[in-house]
Amino acid sequence: MKKAVTILLLVLAVQIADTSIAGPLGISVDYTNELELLDLQNGPQHLYGVINVQPGNLMQSVAVDPNDGKIYGGDSGGMFYLIDPANPNLSTPLLNLGIGPIEGLDFIGSDLYAVNGTDLFWIDPTGPVVSPSLGLVGSGYATSIALDNLNLAYMTELGPSSSEIWSIDPQNGITTFEFPFTPTDQARALDLASDSNYYGLVFAGKIYRFDMVLQTASQVFNDNGSDYSGLATIDGTSFGACCLPDGNSCTITSLEHCNLLGGIYMGDDSDCDQPCEVGTVQESWSAVKTMYR
Repeated sequence: MKKAVTILLLVLAVQIADTSIAGPLGISVDYTNELELLDLQNGPQHLYGVINVQPGNLMQSVAVDPNDGKIYGGDSGGMFYLIDPANPNLSTPLLNLGIGPIEGLDFIGSDLYAVNGTDLFWIDPTGPVVSPSLGLVGSGYATSIALDNLNLAYMTELGPSSSEIWSIDPQNGITTFEFPFTPTDQARALDLASDSNYYGLVFAGKIYRFDMVLQTASQVFNDNGSDYSGLATIDGTSFGACCLPDGNSCTITSLEHCNLLGGIYMGDDSDCDQPCEVGTVQESWSAVKTMYR
């Protein structure tokens, strides 16, 4: 009997200690300009803070550079930002692209694309420089763009009576209607996650998973909360504290994204309560010389 009780207690301890998330991860923005880390199957996990956008503007979109992990955003007035996840209120406005609201942003390989509702654009974030319009993006109003493994992209559009999914070839701007979305929900953001599924964010805090082959969408989470406006997925299925290269800043993200940022990952489910400082050890000169003999 004692052995059985011990085993039961061990099982309960493991269940209680296992607080890591199960779903793929995404970084989202909403219409209160908040930057959040999302478990795309279980909802919000960490609030980074409020992004310091230009007065009167709303953050509309977000994208993560797959090469260096930097986070970019676009607002309703056309301003393009470099977002600091450790200090969102210190995010840097880089340039007003002059294209109206930046409804959607996403990287396709090393190329960054944007939609402003009606047109597709290419952006060089190092300039930053924006191209002339690459063409119209469908029959409705495009609210997001998401990469595809075949170098195509999918978009969510607000159609006459419902949201719609369209595909687009970024090389020539040719668009193809794919399928309608649930009429009562307005899809605002879409991206391809690390589990090879597309996830979409809609008004009222709902998260949907899209099957582009079967042309279906299924709700996976509803917190009746944030009105999401942008989504950028990141690699990883668990998160923790990441000490950034400046030696002082700390942000919550995945191991994979932390490595892209050049940080030190402190372990799953760790937090930023402890300062990110490089420790020192007092040793005599003779002891130091001994270590290198």
